[in-house]
Amino acid sequence: MSEPSAIGPSDAEIARINAEHLISTPLRPADLLFVFGTRHGVGETVDAAVDLWRRRFFRHAIVSGGMMPGDTRSECAVIKQGMVQGGVPAEVEKMLATINPFGTPVERWHTDPAFRARVLSEWWKIEPCKAQGFIADWP
Repeated sequence: MSEPSAIGPSDAEIARINAEHLISTPLRPADLLFVFGTRHGVGETVDAAVDLWRRRFFRHAIVSGGMMPGDTRSECAVIKQGMVQGGVPAEVEKMLATINPFGTPVERWHTDPAFRARVLSEWWKIEPCKAQGFIADWP
């Protein structure tokens, strides 16, 4: 990938961006809609998601998006709030499942060196990721 140019992207870069990132599939009912966070065009993003909901094109949605400069809310929170105000249900059912490939009971993770290393390596990532706004506590 080349650096941004003052004269614009090359024809090859334009073709690659079009082929890999500006993709649309035909509209048809789906189980899940991904709504990617944005600071630009938030109203249009919310309106499009609500329109798809009203036309029954999805049953569930996942909304993403990080912190917005100058705002205490994330892109995700702003978009979700708009979608809920537009009639998309806010209810989320949470299920947690620990996948255990180690052969040691989950409650004894700390006694298995490989299991312990895996748990601790993930545990140590939590606070730095929270500090950077990549993850947050589940309410």
